[in-house]
Amino acid sequence: MARLISQQVDGPVFRPSEQRAWATRVTKEAEVAVAEYALWRVKGYNAADFKNPTGHYRSQLRVVRRGRVEVNDSGSVKGPWLEGTGSRNKKTRFKGYWHWRRATQDVNRQSVRIVNGVVARRVRELNG
Repeated sequence: MARLISQQVDGPVFRPSEQRAWATRVTKEAEVAVAEYALWRVKGYNAADFKNPTGHYRSQLRVVRRGRVEVNDSGSVKGPWLEGTGSRNKKTRFKGYWHWRRATQDVNRQSVRIVNGVVARRVRELNG
């Protein structure tokens, strides 16, 4: 004989009025976490690769939030040259450090793990 099991559930995920707000908060937190990882990787490549670092370029690196989250170098004129994408790179022996490209590759490899960590942390909080 089959028995009917009933379970009462409560919390933001189960309230339709709060589902979207919860998902939006988790998404924004995940975006920031991925951006902070990207910033950390770019700074790490800078520290490892730059031959004579002055600290000025590194001080221009930041996570910016305006509608979307991005990591940039505040429009530094040295940025394209250091990356190897500037017009002067074709005329000199310096071909760039490719620190942004390598950081992007790292982010692409790690983003799922980072996002899963954020979601898991928020779900644990829901479970109390």
